[in-house]
Amino acid sequence: MEVKPIGPTVVYEPSNGKLHDLDIVFVHGLFGHPKKSWSLNVPIDGSSNVPHETSNESDTELPPRKKRRTKSRELFREVFWPQHLLPEVFPQARVLTWGYGVQIEQLLNSTSQASLFHHAENLLSDLVMLRKTEVERRSPLLFIAHSLGGIVVKDALGSSGQARKLSEQIVSATLGVMFLGTPHYGSNVASLGKIVFELSKVFLKKPNLQILRGLETDSEILERISRSFGQILAAARIKVHSFREELPTKGVMIVSPASSTTGYLHETRGSLHANHRNMAKFSSPEEIKFQRVTSVLRDWVNEYFENQKSLQNCHVMSDTCELPDWLVFDKELQMCLRTLYSRDAKSRFEDVEPTFRQTYSWLFDRKVGFEDWLQGKVSSNIYWIQGKPASGKSTLMKFAMTSGLTREFLKQYDENYWVVAGFFFHDRGTSAQKSTEGFLQHILHQLLMQQNQLFELIYPIFKRVLEEELGWSTDSVRPLPIAWNLDSVRKALTLIGRKSITKVNICLFVDALDEHAGGHRELILILKDIAEFTKNPFFRVRLILAGRPENVFRTAFQDCPGFSIHNHTTEDIRQYTKGRVQQEWQRVLTTQPREELEILTERIVEKAEGVFLWVKLVVDEIVEGLCEGDTDEELETLLSTMPTELGDLYTRALRRRSRSSLEIIAKYPEEAYVMFQILSCTFQPITLYYFLAATLFLTTGEDTYPNLQRLSQEQMERRLNSRSAGLLEVTRAEPKFVQFIHQTVKEFIKSANGNEVLKEGLLGKRLESGYRLMFRYILKLCEFFVPDTPDHDAQHFVGSLFPYYAAFLEWREEWRVADSFESAILGRPKTVEQKIILCILSTIGYEHTGVNWIVRKTHTCRCLFFFVCNLPLSFKDYVSRQKINMDRDELHVVLDSISSSRYGTFTWYDEPRRSAHLRESRARFLQILMDEGLVA
Repeated sequence: MEVKPIGPTVVYEPSNGKLHDLDIVFVHGLFGHPKKSWSLNVPIDGSSNVPHETSNESDTELPPRKKRRTKSRELFREVFWPQHLLPEVFPQARVLTWGYGVQIEQLLNSTSQASLFHHAENLLSDLVMLRKTEVERRSPLLFIAHSLGGIVVKDALGSSGQARKLSEQIVSATLGVMFLGTPHYGSNVASLGKIVFELSKVFLKKPNLQILRGLETDSEILERISRSFGQILAAARIKVHSFREELPTKGVMIVSPASSTTGYLHETRGSLHANHRNMAKFSSPEEIKFQRVTSVLRDWVNEYFENQKSLQNCHVMSDTCELPDWLVFDKELQMCLRTLYSRDAKSRFEDVEPTFRQTYSWLFDRKVGFEDWLQGKVSSNIYWIQGKPASGKSTLMKFAMTSGLTREFLKQYDENYWVVAGFFFHDRGTSAQKSTEGFLQHILHQLLMQQNQLFELIYPIFKRVLEEELGWSTDSVRPLPIAWNLDSVRKALTLIGRKSITKVNICLFVDALDEHAGGHRELILILKDIAEFTKNPFFRVRLILAGRPENVFRTAFQDCPGFSIHNHTTEDIRQYTKGRVQQEWQRVLTTQPREELEILTERIVEKAEGVFLWVKLVVDEIVEGLCEGDTDEELETLLSTMPTELGDLYTRALRRRSRSSLEIIAKYPEEAYVMFQILSCTFQPITLYYFLAATLFLTTGEDTYPNLQRLSQEQMERRLNSRSAGLLEVTRAEPKFVQFIHQTVKEFIKSANGNEVLKEGLLGKRLESGYRLMFRYILKLCEFFVPDTPDHDAQHFVGSLFPYYAAFLEWREEWRVADSFESAILGRPKTVEQKIILCILSTIGYEHTGVNWIVRKTHTCRCLFFFVCNLPLSFKDYVSRQKINMDRDELHVVLDSISSSRYGTFTWYDEPRRSAHLRESRARFLQILMDEGLVA
């Protein structure tokens, strides 16, 4: 049959008169063809199952094309496996191959009709056009993509999730994506240009070097594709399997093992004994490559249809909430997953430092006991890992959670599928990263993502969340806010644990218990409740916990198996130190004896006492010394002056700073003070741009935006590093937030000693708390509320932070914010003031009816604004100055107007981790006003 080079071609449909129940789509790679990329010529006489073309995969003989010319074409038959082999495995599937034309010079040009991105749009629109009927749109989709065709598929699915209604159906219908030799990109992987160059050497006689240089500049676009695809994987139920090539092509591995995986936590992986071109071509059903590929596909399809069958047979739940039919049910599951999804919770996991080379491999030594515990040889469901601050607990937990050995040993405990999920508490992050609600919500999301059938158990709870808490039904098309409260999510998890009648295995990693922003005893009770799910015979739980050895945790988990991490990391510290120092040593001091390196390494290991962060900071200074030409005697002297306590090391860093920036050190102390103050007092993460903008404004008093906007991301990160002595960093995940390099730095800065160190060199300077500094910057941003060219980012920044800082300053520091607020809007039109008030109240979620009612109160607008924002000092002062007679009933109108808002309550977390709810304090506020006679 004829296969069109451009667009979709259906190469197989069921011939039994029944409608297909599955679409399988093949997407070829660069320089490929929708038929030839998947076809192979095999001998007709059957003398060998190995095709003549593939006998040369190791490149030990002459190129295949030269050998192929020695035999007549009549001696071979073509095997186009999507048409000739695959239907035997999936007889009820519709199989189609999709083709596209490529101009290499336009490969990454987002405005070109020949770019990858244009092809991704075409793939979406062609599939939507092909799947016309309702039944066709419901049928699941499988993608099989070779080489750079995988990037086209990733971009199509990534944009589909964010795009129009028609395209959205493709993501919701996608069951899985299989990648064959697709280069997925990370920070340490070769650029696309290099891989395209290698491919062009294989397929073209003269690769264009000028085009290659153009491709090299566009790596950020490819990172965007990977990020978008990653977000789709996190929010949907798409299966992912990546095969890598085992053999080189003309002596070159086109896609390395490291770049052949997406990095997705639940991705499965494998390899095919073929080179890059031939890994997508199969000769017969008996070929092992074909069997490996179809085995994965068969598992996906069988699991999908088993789940659909169970959903169709759903019964009426015990609380009389009837389950919808399976098609609507699937839609509502996706809606539920969207309400539970939190990018913040996932980004913390991504931000944890990966292991250095082969460190932490001791975890799976038999003598440690972790392996036996995973295999179920120990009865306790909880494994407790404790360690000193900054001893590498989070890195170890990430290593264990992502290691293939973990799943391998779990399968020896029970061979059924294991849900491997995790949550890493993060005191320096958002509420979703450190609260009980954020923890349980993220765990529930991961559990439902991997075990869809559990949704039927919690469906009644989900429906109540939408209808009772939000006041709308599952048929609504309005956007979904995060709607789950602590009570709802606890009930959902408890119901799953106690009532599930299907097999559920879950291995749960919970890191940094000490950074939980709430009662530790409450968290311990929740964790022990999860461990008790095993009372249900259908449930198996393995719960790995990590944290500092605080008394409350030591007491709670004293009978649980586990270990202290700092007793096991001596060799890891030695390997890390030697690896980093040796690299620099060989580069700048090649004549020095190797024994000196060994002695220096051992001295560092001795002083470290198991604290990895101490090692990192010390090695940074040693490497800096090597770069500056220090001798081995000077390096030994430098090491001897290093304090062993982290707090003393932070003091040293702040007093010393980099040798390379002594010429501007006089400017550092005030910038450093402001940086550390505003970061230690922030209520939510701040992006690098706004953080530096705030610092510059608060230290110079000038409008620094034009200068700052000219800096690149790299320049801004270097500025942050130099001003903070390397104690502040930006997150790995987008958007780039500023954070302390470790929780111990935050604790040091907030201590009396750390505060005194920050004040050194600032004698005579007016020093303010971080709350006042940040509030002054927020008021500065009020200048961006202009009618003609509004800065929406700045306005959102003001709206989201003003209520927190203003209320904190009035209630905790007894500082009247009205004076500063009125100075900021002095001389500005009344409409601008109203716009600022409208923005602040709307951003934190007050209903528009209540907000507009306040803004329309011409004479009392500001007064009511102070009341709603819970600012008693400002309210009393304004009422007294303006001689306003407020009626209590009128104030209750304001309260009533906001009471139905989901975000009518907002929360701050202070030093002792206590949260103060403004709605509760507002009632006390009203009583104060009545007692003082300011309200009738």
